[in-house]
Amino acid sequence: MKSAIGIDLGTYAIKCVEVQPVGSSPRVVKAVSVPNPVGAVIPAQQKDRDALITTLKQMFKEYTLPSQNIRIGLPESLVSTKI
Repeated sequence: MKSAIGIDLGTYAIKCVEVQPVGSSPRVVKAVSVPNPVGAVIPAQQKDRDALITTLKQMFKEYTLPSQNIRIGLPESLVSTKI
C-alpha cells in the first residue's frame, strides 16, 4: 500500500496528514496545517470556493503531498446518514 492523505476541512484551518504503511501499522510522515482563507468548510459563494480550491492546490504543491488516495473529514453537521 502506498501513502494515504487525510484532509480535515475546518472553519479555521485546513489540516493534512500523509500516512505510509510501516509493517502492519501506519506511520504519519507529514502533517501540515494552514489557515482556511474563507472561514467556511463549504463556501456559499463561488469566489470563496475558488479561494479554498487555490489554498488546497498551493498546500499540496508547497508541501509535496501526493494527490491520490485521499480521505476527507467533514463536520458532522454537514454529513447526513441514514440507518
